[in-house]
Amino acid sequence: DLPEAIDPENQMVGRLLNNVTSMAYGTDQNLFALIVVEGVILSLKYGVTDHSAHMFALFAALTGSKLGFFAAGEDLGRLAVALSNRFDHPGQRCRTYFDMAAFVYGWTNHPRDCFPYALESYRLARETGDNIYSCYTISEYCSKLLGVGTPLDEAGPAIAKYTDYVVRQARDDFMSPLVLALNQTVRNLRGETRNRLSLSDEEFDEEAFIQQINQAGQGQMDWYHTNKARLLFYYGAYEEAFAAAQKAEERLIYAFA
Repeated sequence: DLPEAIDPENQMVGRLLNNVTSMAYGTDQNLFALIVVEGVILSLKYGVTDHSAHMFALFAALTGSKLGFFAAGEDLGRLAVALSNRFDHPGQRCRTYFDMAAFVYGWTNHPRDCFPYALESYRLARETGDNIYSCYTISEYCSKLLGVGTPLDEAGPAIAKYTDYVVRQARDDFMSPLVLALNQTVRNLRGETRNRLSLSDEEFDEEAFIQQINQAGQGQMDWYHTNKARLLFYYGAYEEAFAAAQKAEERLIYAFA
């Protein structure tokens, strides 16, 4: 029920804050939180715009993921969704739905319940030509698809399909390491890699992959080590799993949820 912002300067500031959240997220989590809080304060003081929903959804994520108030975070997330529907801005609804799927809804509901948000976000991203968020949201979907124990015969083709989209069609360098690691994990679980403890096969070199993502940034390394630790644990390679988990823990500063 908040009034809409009418001052052009405040509208512009809101858009600027909205558009730098992704860059801040991958650079400095404290800066990211500051931008989100400033965006919410701006909306509360001067009125909401079509960009406010994304900021409220990210504030919902902070409320749950960082402060531990998960039920309150979900309530704020639902407010953000309602706000995004009020303005009917497909691009901003895409971002808001992604925030719900990735950072908010899974804390208080089964991860499978995040799928509708993720798939709708992906649809809206493709519809509006937003390659960045299409890769964000479908990578999140693939991660949860495997994480909830979806049968490999079902999860494998979907993850392979979306890996091809992220890596070869959208060519998203930031999200490609995540979906590639997920796709190779599926191949490993099917017995299609060189051995149980390796992600390498005839087309994928795990060591070269590690070197590549190590140069690209710490966030991608966190995804790799977390995923590899889980896989090693499945096979009873507990010492190797613990070592991978320790490497992932060193990079928790880059992990939001």
